[in-house]
Amino acid sequence: MGFIVGTLGTLVGVGGGFILLPVLLTIYPEKPHEVLTAITLVIGFINSSTGALAHRGSGRIDFKSGFIFAAATVPASVLGTYLTTYLPVTLFQIILGIVMVMVSVLMFISNTDRKKEKNVKKTRSKFIMEKNFSKGDGTKEEWSYDIRVGVVCSAIAGFISSLVGLAGGVFHIPLMIRILGFPVLVAAATSQFVVIFSCLSGTITNIISGAIKGGVITAITISLGVVPGAFFGASISKRMKNIWIIRIFAVLLMIAALKIIISGVAR
Repeated sequence: MGFIVGTLGTLVGVGGGFILLPVLLTIYPEKPHEVLTAITLVIGFINSSTGALAHRGSGRIDFKSGFIFAAATVPASVLGTYLTTYLPVTLFQIILGIVMVMVSVLMFISNTDRKKEKNVKKTRSKFIMEKNFSKGDGTKEEWSYDIRVGVVCSAIAGFISSLVGLAGGVFHIPLMIRILGFPVLVAAATSQFVVIFSCLSGTITNIISGAIKGGVITAITISLGVVPGAFFGASISKRMKNIWIIRIFAVLLMIAALKIIISGVAR
C-alpha cells in the first residue's frame, strides 16, 4: 500500500492522503478519525519530501513560489488540524467526500493541453510574479500570477486539507492550474514541495496533541513502501503527457471520494 501511495502521489503531485485515508477508514473503522488523519499527514510528509528529492535538478519545482505558498499554508494547516477533533465522524466523511468529488470533476473537465493565456495583465505591480519553464523539447512555457491570489489559494488549500486529513496537494493542484495558470508538471512538483511544510506542521501539531498515538507503527510500516514508490512515480511522470496525469488524479480522487461518502452515509 505504501508503494502505491508513493507512486501515485508523486505522479500527480500530492502527498497521497486521498488514496491512503479511504483505505485506513476501511481497515481501521474502530480508530478515531483524528488518529487516521494523523497517519496520512505523516505519510504525506515522507512522500512529498521523497518526491521533491526525486524532482531535484529537473527545473520543475518553483522554489520561490513554493516558499510563498508554504508561508500561507502552514498556519492554516495548523488551524485545520486542531479542528479535526471537533468534527463528528459521519459529518467528517461526508464533507470530505463531497469536496473530493467537486475537485475531481473540476480537474477531469479541465483542458490542460490548451495554450494557456496570461491570467493577469502585464503590469509593473510588485504583486505580479512572471515565471517560465523550459520543457524537454527545447520550448519554453511562460505564465504569471498575482502573489496575493496565490497566498489566498494556499491558505484555503492548507486549511481544508488538514481539516479533512489530506495533504494540501489535493487542493493545491487544481488551484495552481486553473486559477494561477501553472503548467501541469510545474504545479505537480511545486505542490509536493509545499506539501512538505503543510504536512510537517500538521504532524508536529498532532504529536503535541497526542493524536498520533496508536498510529505510529502503521505510519512506519507504510512509509517503507512510500519512499521507493515516490522515486518510481517521479520517473513515470517524465514520460507521461500532462492530460493523462490530470485524468489519473481525477479518477483516483473520484473513487476515493465515493468510498468515503458511502462509508459516512452507512454509519
